[in-house]
Parts: sequence; structure tokens; C-alpha cells
Amino acid sequence: MAKLKKSGKDELLVALKELAFQKQEKKKLSAEVVIIRKELAFQKKEKGNRAVELSIANKELVFQNKEKGKRAAELSIANKELVFQNKEKGKRAAELSIANKELVFQNKMKEKRAAELVIANKELVFQNKMKEKRAAELVIANKELIFQSKEKEKQKIVKKNLKRTAILQNWPPNIPVVLLKQVMIHWLL
Repeated sequence: MAKLKKSGKDELLVALKELAFQKQEKKKLSAEVVIIRKELAFQKKEKGNRAVELSIANKELVFQNKEKGKRAAELSIANKELVFQNKEKGKRAAELSIANKELVFQNKMKEKRAAELVIANKELVFQNKMKEKRAAELVIANKELIFQSKEKEKQKIVKKNLKRTAILQNWPPNIPVVLLKQVMIHWLL
């Protein structure tokens, strides 16, 4: 019995130690549960905050998607405008090409006309020199004619005077002097 008592005491001691150990473990577990509960509360709060942030982000995404849709519509309109402008540029380029060909043709014609005008100018210069030469010849011929006219006038006057002198010398003495004066006035006119 003594052995039994001792064995019961030992078991009791082991059981008490085990109980003390389990109490300590329970306290540790209890402390861990408190920490875990705090952690869970913190995580729950963070989830709530994250849910709010995600809700705001979703609203932002919805807004951005609407803006992207508007921008896509604007880009579609801009693309159509660019297609139209490119067609217009193509037409304008074709018109400019034709205008350039016309300008090239006109420039060639101007160069041709300029060459013709240079030749015509040379011809005019030559003709002007010939006219100046002819004018100088005409001036000389005119002076010669004037000189010849003066000489003829002088010869006429000399002939007239000779005629008068001959008439006066042959004037009959019986014709009155008054008549002689009238004839002389007539000659002077």
C-alpha cells in the first residue's frame, strides 16, 4: 500500500505537473488567440480599407473607361478627318503636279520668247543704226538740197536781173517812164 500511495502520489505529482504545464500552454494559447484575434481585427479593418480603396479604384476605372470610350470616338472622328484630308492632299498634289507641268511649259515658252526678243532686239539695234546712218545721210542730202535751192534762187535772181537789164536796155525811148515803173514793180513782186 505504501507503494501504492507512493505511486499515487507520483502520479498525482505528474498529473499536477502536467496540469501546470497545460495551464501554461493554455495561457500561451490564450495570449496567441488574443494576438490572432487582434491580427484578425486588424486584417478585417485592412480588408475594409482595401474594399473602400477597391471601390474607389473601380469607380476610377469606370470613369477612365468612359473617358477611353469618348477618346476612342474622338480618335475615330479624327481618323475619318485625316482620311478626308489625305484624299484632299492627294487631289491638291495632283493639281499641283499639273500646275507644275504648266509652269514648266510656260517657262519654256518664256525662254523661247526671250530668245526671240533678244534676236528682235538685235535686229532693232541694227535697224536703229541703219536709221541713224540714213538720217545722217538725209541731213547731208538736205543740206545739199538747201544749198542747191539757194544756188537755184541766186541763178533765178541773176537770170531775172539779166532779163530786166536786157529789157531796160531794149526799152523803147518813146514809152512813158510811168509804164516802166509799173513793169519794175511787177518784177519785184
